[in-house]
Amino acid sequence: MNKCPSCGWVRTEGAVKCAQCGRFFSKVMEIISAEEAEEELLTFRGQCKRILQSGDIKGELLAEYKRFKEGLSRKGLFTLYVIVAFIFLLTLSVL
Repeated sequence: MNKCPSCGWVRTEGAVKCAQCGRFFSKVMEIISAEEAEEELLTFRGQCKRILQSGDIKGELLAEYKRFKEGLSRKGLFTLYVIVAFIFLLTLSVL
């Protein structure tokens, strides 16, 4: 945490007590905020933020696709390709 939870005073690195109000900083709050930030990165919103904030959006999208593809089993990958092929063929029949 960079700010005091009571008064909002900007905290210096390594400080145990707030210089403004005297409240002690809790290590538990730091751990909780770090875990929340880590969980945010694993959500869809966090992934989108990471992709948009990177300098190379196309490269980051390809890397995300590769990570997604590696997480699938052969059966899951086959199912995904069948669905994409079905949608493609359905689109061609409409045109």
